[in-house]
Amino acid sequence: AFPKWLNSWVQLVLQNAPTRRHDLLDMMLVDKDWTNNFDLALTVFEDRTRPLLTPAFDFGGATEQPRFEAHLCGDEYWLTDNWTKIFFPVLDQHFAQVLSLATEQISRVYRILGGLDPDHSFDPISFSRSAIEPHEQDSHRNGIDVLIDAARDSIETALSHDLVLAQGYLQVWTSSPNAILRRLAVHGWRVRTDVGPDGKLTWLFEQNLLWDLALQHEVFLLIRDALPY
Repeated sequence: AFPKWLNSWVQLVLQNAPTRRHDLLDMMLVDKDWTNNFDLALTVFEDRTRPLLTPAFDFGGATEQPRFEAHLCGDEYWLTDNWTKIFFPVLDQHFAQVLSLATEQISRVYRILGGLDPDHSFDPISFSRSAIEPHEQDSHRNGIDVLIDAARDSIETALSHDLVLAQGYLQVWTSSPNAILRRLAVHGWRVRTDVGPDGKLTWLFEQNLLWDLALQHEVFLLIRDALPY
């Protein structure tokens, strides 16, 4: 088990690290038993999934404004490793906490992007994610993909353990201006088992999502699964 005397030390390290991006910070969760202190593990994961503004590769001239991108503090490799080995196996007990964290962190990324591009002329998050479900075209991953996976896995778990909570998040995601959250909502509606095909199609039309281009992959899958062969 993780020694209790290290609990405060871990949080102090996160607060006082001289740099936000470092392999040693990313590896803090690795090869440790967090059974008795899930809150601390989630605190570390929250820190490593915080969005960070970084300079982007730029072909512009010296007189043009520099370009920036939003990335996560943690490296995608370690974030994926942490999610699959530490958090996913205990999701049945902690899906509510993870849903809250993933939703907020994704929203924070979008707020940074909105600050860079108030017109929201391009959505690099949704553009780089082919599908919410595991997909062969998403093999080249970024850190944000781990948050999308966390939100997807958590809503699927919530739908089978706490329908009221799940419905609340699906409603919030559906009304979100952020495309990835709306796509997560459509995915959640597709996989839920408490609503029949007619109900799913009715919801799709009532929410006016049929012609939302950003959602076309998830909308197509919902229609495919709902309509009889």
